[in-house]
Amino acid sequence: MSDNLAYELWLPLASRVDENAEGLCDLTEDEQTLFLCYAFVCQFYNGGLSGYGYNKTAPIRKAVALALERLSAPQSANLIRRANKILDKKVPPEDAKTWDEFLAIADPDNQLDQIHSLLAEQIERENVGEAVDELAASMKSNAEE
Repeated sequence: MSDNLAYELWLPLASRVDENAEGLCDLTEDEQTLFLCYAFVCQFYNGGLSGYGYNKTAPIRKAVALALERLSAPQSANLIRRANKILDKKVPPEDAKTWDEFLAIADPDNQLDQIHSLLAEQIERENVGEAVDELAASMKSNAEE
């Protein structure tokens, strides 16, 4: 993602959707895709897959996989689904007071690290950031017509 247009379009959408995906269904399909994919790419590049898992709720994480498919990034979507199976594991709060404690229980084989490496490659291969920019440009163009 190279320009600020995606951010400019994402920002007002972010105020319409809460952390549990409330308000997501009120967005158009393009708005949902931009909102979810832009936020995912930013989170992934700034905090990795663990940051994404820690900061996003299960409903948002599930929606991200669908949005990536709409963005023509099916392999990235599949990797997100694999990560979500780990991130969605129910761990009693008393057993995992920190993120590291959660990961020790939910991901003892460090699968998220492997998925992270594969996802970093796949995001580049599927040009997810560029696709977000293209979607933003298309949305702006359609709004001006």
